Amino acid sequence: MIQNASTLKGCDASVLLDGPDSEKTAFPNQSLGGLDVIDAVKAALESACPSVVSCADALALATRDAVSFQFGRALWAVQTGRRDSRAAPRAADGLDVPHPDSDFPRLRAAFAGRNLSVADLVALSGAHTLGRASCRFVAGPELRRRLSCPDAASTADMMVPMDPGSEFRFDGGYFDAVKANRAALLSDAALMQDAKAARLVDEFRDQGKFVAAFAKSITRMGAIGVLTGNDGEIRRNCRDLN
Repeated sequence: MIQNASTLKGCDASVLLDGPDSEKTAFPNQSLGGLDVIDAVKAALESACPSVVSCADALALATRDAVSFQFGRALWAVQTGRRDSRAAPRAADGLDVPHPDSDFPRLRAAFAGRNLSVADLVALSGAHTLGRASCRFVAGPELRRRLSCPDAASTADMMVPMDPGSEFRFDGGYFDAVKANRAALLSDAALMQDAKAARLVDEFRDQGKFVAAFAKSITRMGAIGVLTGNDGEIRRNCRDLN
């Protein structure tokens, strides 16, 4: 989720806002999960220390802790002090967020527009080792069958693992799947379209190298478009402006 939240306006929690035409409803964001977790975290924070921790910081910290949990230590430091956006971007504004069906040139351009490199793109794509995606985003009929995605449009919102067999572990299994042409999303498979990205896919099959690179890249991404001071607010409810 934090990747989508940080590649539009910046790390300002705007993607958490509800609304009929909000950023959350943009095509690339329609399968975002974990929103209920952020709601629960924010409710606990507001109960303990009202209006102190922003939704943007809560999202950044929750991401770090979810990834780090299996390792028993924090994998990267999170700078705090972010403020939340006072505006809710329209869904149409989400068009510059990488789509699940993006090809490599579009992915590279989207990341370059945020001063992120190809190495950042590949490392951050590795976040797909965790979690699930909607069947409507799965790449091609063969993989849809392998993942038991239904054909009927009425059941297209079925969720399937992006890294089958390893969806609850942060490891190099995602890169094994990409290299073997078993990537769940077209945007994942697209990493093999570029020679440099393909070399990094092979390198990041080593979990230690992947984790180290991911920690650096997500730290850079977490500093994109940060609001501080009077430029933002600390929302009481992440889904609504104060």
